[in-house]
Amino acid sequence: MKHHEFTLSFGIMAADEADAWAQLGDLLKSITREQLLSSMHLEKPGDLTARDAGRALRVLDNLVDAFDAYTDDSMVPGRLYGEMERALDLLREYGMRPAAKH
Repeated sequence: MKHHEFTLSFGIMAADEADAWAQLGDLLKSITREQLLSSMHLEKPGDLTARDAGRALRVLDNLVDAFDAYTDDSMVPGRLYGEMERALDLLREYGMRPAAKH
């Protein structure tokens, strides 16, 4: 037997999370089973899911920590520093690192 993942997402404009959950509850009460099933899609095994992306970001975060802990300016070519800066920018974008100080 194989595992199959389905994705269904909703975007709701709300004042806060509690209001969003309330609106989602109201929406789910009014939607039919057929509408719900038709709006879902089967994830292909090679597709990147949110869980996969989270794992990848945690690995990137650990890699950046290791880079900072075990390297110094004399050991690292400039291009590698540029790549690590891009990694840090991505981690900042997803709130995994504090914003850059300007």
